[in-house]
Amino acid sequence: MAGKLLQLRKICMFVCAFLVLVYLSLLCLANPSKELIFAISVELLSFGAYIFFYLRRRRGAAAQAGDAVITELSKQFTVVHKLRRAVLWCTTAFWLCAAFTLTLDCAAFSAAFCEHTDLSAAIYRTYPISHAFGLHPGASLEVLAGAYVEAKKYDKAQPLYDEVMDLRLKTFGPVHKEMAALYCDFGDLYTHQGQLARAEKYYRQALSISTALLGDKGSGRAFTRLADCLRDQGRYEEATRQYQIAYDMRCKQFGANSSKVGETLAEWVKLCRLQGLQKEADRMQARVSAIEARQVKVPPLAGTIVSIALFAVSLFVSNFFLGRKGVLTELVVGRMKASLDAQADGTGTAESAAAVRKRLTRLVTLCRFQKKFEEAEHYNALLLALASKPD
Repeated sequence: MAGKLLQLRKICMFVCAFLVLVYLSLLCLANPSKELIFAISVELLSFGAYIFFYLRRRRGAAAQAGDAVITELSKQFTVVHKLRRAVLWCTTAFWLCAAFTLTLDCAAFSAAFCEHTDLSAAIYRTYPISHAFGLHPGASLEVLAGAYVEAKKYDKAQPLYDEVMDLRLKTFGPVHKEMAALYCDFGDLYTHQGQLARAEKYYRQALSISTALLGDKGSGRAFTRLADCLRDQGRYEEATRQYQIAYDMRCKQFGANSSKVGETLAEWVKLCRLQGLQKEADRMQARVSAIEARQVKVPPLAGTIVSIALFAVSLFVSNFFLGRKGVLTELVVGRMKASLDAQADGTGTAESAAAVRKRLTRLVTLCRFQKKFEEAEHYNALLLALASKPD
């Protein structure tokens, strides 16, 4: 049973890795940016490295020795056996659920990419997976729509945003913070297309909802985007008022040195320069630069570095416990030798010949792994002698 669970868990893990690659590949096709191409390359390299080390380990003595240690510990200590079984069931259940949910969501995502929005919407509505994890229904769909907008493929983004709108309305109703966020997305979509009057309409809809729900703690993003829209229409006085509201709101919510405040100020700088207010623009730009300098910058290879570090830590931990001189390896070998000596002296618990043969087989494997070849030959001779006797 344990072997089948292990096999199922490995299959689910591979399925999840494959589906992540599908997500990244489709996003890359939607918007072939350097970041996504890099992410796919890292994913492929990581997956290839995992396969290489996994196959190499399975063929090596370390894997056989590790299996022998865990098996013997499970037999010697009931608590280890129960813990091992519980961990196996829990991890298998986790990866099975992950593979199932990712398969459904990726199916809807892929259908949307292939422009089958009816099928995509039906899957998202029937299986609101992302909503179960605290996101809005069809969260991955919005990511795809955003990728199309960044790639200036507006004709492909529009039906996806319409689908997201339908999903959110049926889930949250017309007055909800997620609806306000979506109206901002629509505003961004039309801003990119130069339809500023239409974009302004959606930004104001977003503001009406966020203000109704949150009062003076409404959406700083919506106020900033509306100000941008007004600025680009040449309505400088109105834009200034909206930037001031957004600035005050974000300072109150996130602090005067937050990246959100920096975002609003950076857009406000453009307005000041258009108005010929160079000193004011320079002062704001200095604030923006100071805020950016305070932000923690994550290096592009951060994810890869973390993965390598975790892999190195896992190797160290594995070697500490299950290596040639590992704590658990030494413990198990010592207890197995003591048990066999007790069997020979007649003071140990009686076991069947088959059970003793299995223990001797594991001990031979472990002694060879520890490079204690003389002991391995000694126990192998005992094994051969025992094998010649009937059970």
